[in-house]
Order: sequence, then C-alpha cells, then structure tokens
Amino acid sequence: MKINTPSWFELFRRNYIENYILLVIQSYRDISDKSKALLKKEEQRRTELVNIMRKKKGDFNINFPIAYESGEKTKRMDICCYIDNLKEDQYICFECKRFLKSNINNYNFEMEYYGQGIKRFEDGEYSQCMPQAGMIVFLESGDMNKLKELMLKKLPEKASKNQFEDCSLYYRFCYVYRTVHMRAVVGNGLSLHHILLDLTPRKNK
Repeated sequence: MKINTPSWFELFRRNYIENYILLVIQSYRDISDKSKALLKKEEQRRTELVNIMRKKKGDFNINFPIAYESGEKTKRMDICCYIDNLKEDQYICFECKRFLKSNINNYNFEMEYYGQGIKRFEDGEYSQCMPQAGMIVFLESGDMNKLKELMLKKLPEKASKNQFEDCSLYYRFCYVYRTVHMRAVVGNGLSLHHILLDLTPRKNK
C-alpha cells in the first residue's frame, strides 16, 4: 500500500537527502591520507565514515542520529540517517559497497552492487517507507575511471525506464549519480543516489 504523506514533509525529505549527500562528501574529504594508504574492509570504512559524519553533521543543520548496522526485517542496513526522532521508519538509508582492482567488472556489479544492494531497495527490504536513499561506493584499489565507466554503463540498465542522471556538477564532486527505481511490492518510485569515493592512496586527487 502506498503511504501518503503531506507535501511539506516530502519537501523536507528531499532537502535532507541533499544535506546528507553533502555530509558524506565532506566526511570523505576529511579521511586522512594515512588512512587511505591502508586497504580496509567495507565495515571498517563504513564505521570510519560514520564517525566523521557524526562529528560534522551540525555543519549541515543535521540534528538527528546517524547509525550503522541497523535492522529492517531480516537485513542489516549499513548507514541509517534518521530524520524524525519519534518515527523509526523515517530515515535516509545508505548501503555501502566495496570495489577492488580485481572486481571492477560486470559480474561483481550484477551480483553485489545490484543483487545485494539496489535490488534490496526495489524489493522493499530497505527504506520501505522512504522515497529517497543512497549507495556509497568505497574504491579501495584500482582505477576510478574504470569504475566510473562501469557505473555509466550499468546504472541506466537497472533504472526504471533508463532514468539516470549525473549529479556530479550539482554537488561539485566526482562522482554522484541518481537513478529511479520502482518498488516491487508497493509500486511507488524510489530515487537512489550513488556516491563514488576514491580511497586509493593517490596524490592530488
């Protein structure tokens, strides 16, 4: 069943997804070069990013809790950014995925990024009550240009009616993309932002 919410609250939620995206980007920029020189597991990067987000959220007028490994049904969501202290189903969910030099390919995109990420949003396993959500990519090793080309190829294929948008210029950050998906159960749309974070130890990025 589609959930009806007041128009003012929809505007509020749209503004909040932008603030959270900017918070993710700024928190990524605050990750030290020393940390980027280390090859870290996905949960280590996620925890590192969340800890910085919690410290910086006030800079983006965010006063609500930011949690990780929060549960919905049988799945555990990577990052939950709440937008209502009284309603636990009101949050911006970010699912995190890790890429390495060896897995920047169609198979990993299909099995992990889509199958264990995007599809969970489409199936209503994540963010069931929300029209906005996000995916965060941690590139730990390999070529960002190769990852970018993979995303440019595959994301439109997975979007509803190929609804794909490059938002990098809007956020002044490379790379941020947006796709639109239909929920399998409730039948309403979901706007999903994809934020690519280059954590390879290169200079002058």
